Amino acid sequence: MSISQRTLNWITLLEYTQIIIMRIPFLVAFLMLFFSSTFVFAQNKTQSENDMIDQVYKLFGNAYKFKNADMFKHLYTEDCIFLDSEASSGIKNQAGAIDSFREMFENGSRDGLKYEINFKFTRRDVIESIAYDAGYYELTTINYEGEPSKSYGKFLTILKKGEDGIWRIFADSYSKSNEDAYMAIN
Repeated sequence: MSISQRTLNWITLLEYTQIIIMRIPFLVAFLMLFFSSTFVFAQNKTQSENDMIDQVYKLFGNAYKFKNADMFKHLYTEDCIFLDSEASSGIKNQAGAIDSFREMFENGSRDGLKYEINFKFTRRDVIESIAYDAGYYELTTINYEGEPSKSYGKFLTILKKGEDGIWRIFADSYSKSNEDAYMAIN
């Protein structure tokens, strides 16, 4: 190999190096844009799932507000497990859960009661089509004279995303708590 050919090879190598160095900022910018958009997409997907799960609790609240036990058919899976801490037979299926709500709402209607339920969450995990929520609730019962009475509890639910893309409660358990525990949650 002659000196001029070696010089030409070095010049070609230097040109390629310059081209690569000049393109590094564009490559870095492209990679940053790609990874940030992937992160935003994943974050938006998670936020979207959280929003859909939040709708379950809004509908739950509406079922209480309208004293409509049939709404729970759409909120619980057909194979759900409802753990009723106040019943003699604590483990119920979907029909048993709906019957419990129906009995409460019928008794409340007879006595002129109105209901409002609010939820505060201490934890939520969503992994693909399964979610788990833990938190506290405040149940306000308003008597026929308009006087409110509050009771508090803690809950744990497991939700499943159905083939139709709708989240429903698969397992629901609750127990009594107190106002201090509820108010301590932000």
